[in-house]
Amino acid sequence: MARCDVPDCGRHCNTLKSSTTPETARSIHCKYHACHSADARFQHRFVPCANIAKQNSKYCAYHPKCHVRTCFNTRLYEDGRLGRFFCDQHTCRVLRCAAPASGHDWRCEAHKECAHGGCKKCRIKSPDGRGWLEVCGDHVIRLCAVQGCRCEARPNTLFCKYHKCIVETCPVSKHSGSNFCVAHTCGIEDCHLPINHLQAVVPNRPRSCLYCEVHECKTDHCHRLVTRRDGCCDAHGCTYEGCIEPRSSEANAGAYCIHHYTASVRRSAEQAGRHKEHSAAAERERKRKEEQREQEREARIARQEQERLDRLKAERDQAVEIANAYKRDADRLHREVSRKSSMDKLERLILQRQRRPSLESSTIGSASTADHPVFDYFHHGRETDHVYDTHTVSGYGDDSNSEDEYVVRGRERDRHISGVRHVQGRHYACR
Repeated sequence: MARCDVPDCGRHCNTLKSSTTPETARSIHCKYHACHSADARFQHRFVPCANIAKQNSKYCAYHPKCHVRTCFNTRLYEDGRLGRFFCDQHTCRVLRCAAPASGHDWRCEAHKECAHGGCKKCRIKSPDGRGWLEVCGDHVIRLCAVQGCRCEARPNTLFCKYHKCIVETCPVSKHSGSNFCVAHTCGIEDCHLPINHLQAVVPNRPRSCLYCEVHECKTDHCHRLVTRRDGCCDAHGCTYEGCIEPRSSEANAGAYCIHHYTASVRRSAEQAGRHKEHSAAAERERKRKEEQREQEREARIARQEQERLDRLKAERDQAVEIANAYKRDADRLHREVSRKSSMDKLERLILQRQRRPSLESSTIGSASTADHPVFDYFHHGRETDHVYDTHTVSGYGDDSNSEDEYVVRGRERDRHISGVRHVQGRHYACR
C-alpha cells in the first residue's frame, strides 16, 4: 500500500471523498499531510489536491482562498471551519447554495430576483434551457406552444385560451375538431359536453369514462352508454316491457324498478299461495288414494284369507267324506268277509253233520233230525229273509271235537239248502 510522500512519514496515503459526486480518489499524502480540498467543482473529474496541508490545517496554502480565480480573498468560515468555497463577496446569499454569486445583489444566476419591480421571486430559465430570463414565472410573457400562434399562454399551461381545453383545470390542448382535450371529449360524435363526474366535489374533474353526463348511465359507478329513455343503460333499466324507470336498488329487486318489483313480489306471493293450496290438495288426494289402496289391499287380503279358509274347509269336508267312504267300504268289506266266513263255517258244519250217520243218537234228545231247527231250515229248501242277532253253532271238525262259533248281524237275503228253518234270537248247538 502506498506511503506518504513527506520525508520521514511512513503513514498510508489518505482516501478523499468528493462533496459533490460519489467519486473517491487517493491522495499522495497521509491524512495528516494531505490537502482535503479537490478541484471536482471546476473540473470534469474528481482530482485531489497534491499540495501539502499547512501546519494545524486541513488545507494547503492555495485552497483557503476564494475559488474564484481572480479573487484572493479568504474563504468564509462556519463555526471555525471552512464552510464555503468562496469569500463573502462571491458567496450566494441563498441558504445552502454553493454556487458563486455574481453582480451587485450577491446571488448566483439561479437565485437572482425577478427584474419586475417589487417582486422577490427568483428568475426562471429560458425556454431553450440555455440561460436565464430576467423575470420570474409570474411576470414572464409566454407565447402559446402551438406552432404559429403568437397569443399569450394561460397560467399553468403552455397553451393560450384558444388552444387550451375549455375545462378550467385542464392544462392540455384541445383535441382536433373539439373544444376539449382527448381525456374530456365525449365518445358521442358532435357532443359539446365534457366528460365529468356527476357527483364530483371538484367541478370539471376528469374521469376514466367515455361519455358525458348526458350520454352516460346515471346509475352510480356505471360508465356505460345510455340506451333507454330513463337515462340508464340496458344493464340498469327496468326490464318490464314498456317501463322507463331505472332498476330498484333493493338487493332482491333483480331487473325491475321498485314498482314492478313490488308487483312481482305480490304475484310471487299469490302464486306461492296457489301453489301451496294446490300442493295441499294434491297431498290430500294422494293420501285418499293411499287409503283407498290400503282398504282395497286389506279387502283383497281378507277375501283371499276367506277363500283359503273355504278351500281348507272344502278340503277337510272332502277328506272327511273320503274317510267316511273308506270306512263304509271297510265296514262293507268286513261284513262281506264276516258273512262269507260265517257261511263257509255253517256249510262245513252242515256237511260234517250230513256225513255223520249217528246224528240221531246224539245228546240233543229223542227228537228226529228233521225236528232240529237248523235242519228244518235246509229241509224246506226255500229263500227266506232272516235276521241273525247272535248264532252260535258248535260242532266237531274232521279231526277233533272243537266247538266253532260264528256271529251274523243285520238283514241278509240268502239261498240255503232245504231242510233248515229260520229261528231269530236263539242259540243252537250241534254235536
